[in-house]
Amino acid sequence: MIASRLLLRSLRVGVSRVSSRADATNRPAIFLPASERKNEFAEVEVPSPSERAKQSLILQKEGEVDPMEGPSGLKSEDLMAQLRQVYYEEDPDTALERSTDSSRESGRSAFRKIVYNEGELDGSDLTKPPSRSNPHPFDTSLLPPSHSRSLAPYVNHVPLLRVLVDIGVDLFEIECKYPAVPRRLLRLPYSEARSKIRWLVSIGDLNYFLLGFTPDSLGEYLTRNPFVLLQNLDDLKTRVNYLESIKFTRPEILKLVSEFRFWLNIDVKTTEKRLDTVTGMFGLRKSMMRKALVKEPRLLMFGLGPIKRIWDLLTNEFCLSADAVKGMLIEDPRLFIMDARVLIANFGYATRVMRLEKEQVARNPLLLRVALHALRSRHEFLRTLGRARYVEGQAAKGLEEGEIISISDLLLASDAEFAEKVARVTPASYDIYLRSH
Repeated sequence: MIASRLLLRSLRVGVSRVSSRADATNRPAIFLPASERKNEFAEVEVPSPSERAKQSLILQKEGEVDPMEGPSGLKSEDLMAQLRQVYYEEDPDTALERSTDSSRESGRSAFRKIVYNEGELDGSDLTKPPSRSNPHPFDTSLLPPSHSRSLAPYVNHVPLLRVLVDIGVDLFEIECKYPAVPRRLLRLPYSEARSKIRWLVSIGDLNYFLLGFTPDSLGEYLTRNPFVLLQNLDDLKTRVNYLESIKFTRPEILKLVSEFRFWLNIDVKTTEKRLDTVTGMFGLRKSMMRKALVKEPRLLMFGLGPIKRIWDLLTNEFCLSADAVKGMLIEDPRLFIMDARVLIANFGYATRVMRLEKEQVARNPLLLRVALHALRSRHEFLRTLGRARYVEGQAAKGLEEGEIISISDLLLASDAEFAEKVARVTPASYDIYLRSH
């Protein structure tokens, strides 16, 4: 009996202590009188969006904030949206959409609305063009974007880009091939670029002619080589004058510059060194070197390394004489910018399968750079007809005694001409053979 009374007294003391502690802090509703309890089903007053934003931006004294987040646990993007909401008094979703769309996707700068309430536009006539004496309201749609991933949004705002589009320059191709150029074109003064364009276009005076590009070909050239607009105009003139000093004519200079698009980008010292090295390597006279360059302006495009590799391949592995290689350079200089693997495959097929002599290969350098499948198809077709004789002494039932097939005829550009002149069949017959083999 005494134990039960002591237990009841201890429970009453514990409940009183808990209730007093709850009243001192934030008492639960179960310990409040019925008159002080709140009705859970009553309507709750919802603060306005601006008040909620202001309250969310207030940092409580005893609250803990994540260092990776802003006040009240807001992340940086949400925080900026709340700030915009407080400033503009607008909906949070609209504020977030404004911040992300305007500054990240469209690239347009976001400006606060200007209120003209002090008579700034009282004397303005909006039907007339804007001027200092006739001001118009500030229109953000007329401004260029603050940033963009393409040059297209800037064309209507940058005079140089408008001129380039008018003459046929493909800005999209420039962006894809040369990603570093668009930024520099935007910063290039229009007057500086105009002087270079005028120098390139073929407008002439009585005794002095400019470089020689026509307006139709200039756009294609600038698309392939936009770096010429970033060069110094005096340097460009110096490089053309150097070509004239080594006796290149104006049409030849135009051919060099247009077919080897980066010629004007290379300084005179580098060009002179390359020419002297190639001339000394092959033992050429300057007139012969000019002839080779006019045939293939890209001969020096990749530097001296590829030329030296082809020289070593022809002299050391193919065992051709220096004079033979020199003649091959004059006859077909494009051979020296080809992939060495193509030359090795064609030389092996010509000497082992077709049984050609090395001197024949040297006299017909086109044989080394033609497509191997085309060479194989023509040789196999002639062998089927019994006409595959390129050297005296080879067996060929379809040819008369002493008759041979010339390598130059074998390498004719047209299949129809090859069929009629060399194979002595109709072009349709050769076409059927190609389809079935």
